[in-house]
Amino acid sequence: MRSSPGDESAHAGHGTRRFHRPAVGVLELDYEVFKLPAETPLTLLAYSAAPVTPSGDRLHFLAARATSSAQVRHATE
Repeated sequence: MRSSPGDESAHAGHGTRRFHRPAVGVLELDYEVFKLPAETPLTLLAYSAAPVTPSGDRLHFLAARATSSAQVRHATE
């Protein structure tokens, strides 16, 4: 994402953060921080893991698990 010289950069930072989830263990995720233009200060954080890595596989497993749990809840309502 590019900004023109007069614009404040929407990109506010990036890095790597480690999380521990009981179901899968350690996740090492990259993150990007973006400041959103608004009257109130809003910030968007986006986390991701590289595919075909232990963290990527674990994140994919958690996403599949969350999806199947949501489908079960929806079916029983």
